[in-house]
Amino acid sequence: MAPYADQPARRARQILGDATVAAWLVICILAGRTVHTAILAAQEPGRRLADVGASVAANMAEAGRQAGSIPLLGERLGLPFEAVAGAGAQARDAGDQLVRVVGDIAFTLGVVVAVVPALLVVVPWLVLRVRYAREAGALRAMLASAEPIDLLALRALAGQPLRRLAAVSASPVRDWRAGTPAVVRALAELELDRWGVRAPRSPGGS
Repeated sequence: MAPYADQPARRARQILGDATVAAWLVICILAGRTVHTAILAAQEPGRRLADVGASVAANMAEAGRQAGSIPLLGERLGLPFEAVAGAGAQARDAGDQLVRVVGDIAFTLGVVVAVVPALLVVVPWLVLRVRYAREAGALRAMLASAEPIDLLALRALAGQPLRRLAAVSASPVRDWRAGTPAVVRALAELELDRWGVRAPRSPGGS
C-alpha cells in the first residue's frame, strides 16, 4: 500500500489531515480525562462518610466491649453502644458504595467523552486513508506492467466523471479504442491525478 501521494501538494494535505486527526485524538483523550477527574471529585463526601462511619463503628464497638465487661449491668449497657456501632458500619458501607458508584460513573463518562467524538472522526478518516493507500498502491503496481498507460486510461473511462472525460475528448471511448496517443495519455493522467500518483515519463512508463 502507498499511504501518501507523490504530488507534493496533495502529500502535504494528507500529512496535515493525519496531524489534525492525531491532534483531535489528543483533545478527545484530554477531554475524557478532564471529565473523569471532575466527576471523581464527588467521591470526597463518600470518603468522608466512610471514614466517619468507620471511626464511629470502631469507637462504639470498643466502648460496647468495655461496657459489657461491667458485672451484672454490662450486657444492657453495651446494647446502645452496639447499636451506634452498627449505624456507623452502615454509614461506612454507604460511603464506600458512593465512592464506587462515583468511580464507575466517572470512568464510563470519561470513556464516552473520549471515545465517541474520536470514533466519529477516526472511522471515516481511516476508511478513506486505507482506501487511498490500497488504490494508490495498485496504481503504482500497474505502472510496472507492460502497458500501464492503456490500463490507466481504461480505469479513467470506467471511473472518472463524464465532464472530465468530455474535457479530454468528445469521444474518449472511441479514441481510446483507436489508441490515439494524446487522448490515451490524457486519460491516464486523469486517473493518476485522481490518486496523486506521479505519471511515468513516457507512454511505456520509463
